[in-house]
Amino acid sequence: AFDKTGTLSEGDLSLGEIVPFGEFSADELLQFAASAERPSNHPIARLLRTAAAKQKLPVVWPEDFSAHIAAGVSARVGLSPLSP
Repeated sequence: AFDKTGTLSEGDLSLGEIVPFGEFSADELLQFAASAERPSNHPIARLLRTAAAKQKLPVVWPEDFSAHIAAGVSARVGLSPLSP
């Protein structure tokens, strides 16, 4: 199926490499993203939550969650950095 942007979608999403930046590890970035997306039912949100669960990363409910059509989400996520 083609989406509204003309992108061909086959329905099978997969998570590629997570490239950390700054002070955050790849696991922390996944944890933050999965937590920010927790209230969302978007397929990418489900993919992030599933990936975090497979790695046994804690996912919390965000504060001030807002979904922005065609632009992702914004949220405040109160997580402590993961232990090394």
